[in-house]
Amino acid sequence: MDLGEPERKVFESKENADFTNVLSQPDGNTESERHSLCPLSERERVLQQSHDSPTAGHSGSEGTYFKIASRYYFPGMRKFIAEYVKNCAECNRYKPNNQKPAGLLRTPIYAQRFETLAIDLFGPLPETPAGKKWIF
Repeated sequence: MDLGEPERKVFESKENADFTNVLSQPDGNTESERHSLCPLSERERVLQQSHDSPTAGHSGSEGTYFKIASRYYFPGMRKFIAEYVKNCAECNRYKPNNQKPAGLLRTPIYAQRFETLAIDLFGPLPETPAGKKWIF
């Protein structure tokens, strides 16, 4: 018996209805999970209220998804929310940087001049009239 996410069946609502949709669990308990079908024209507003408002707290894509999914449903919801949060100016401004700071440049200290020499060689190239094949 799989105890993963419950199977959900989406029942379409009528065009002039109040956009109520019922998602049912396999045991037939539809009262425990009622969701409103969010119309296309309202998705942006619902997302702004659930993510951008001062009480929402910019909770990231997963937090915003669970907040919206507890009340609404629309096709492609997770991708729509993830894209919105990814492009959120406030989230990008205050998101912590997880990279380590660049280390200090370690310049070697030599005891005397020309202790170490470096030569750049480029070639072999086609031979010139003077018999040269390398650039250094």
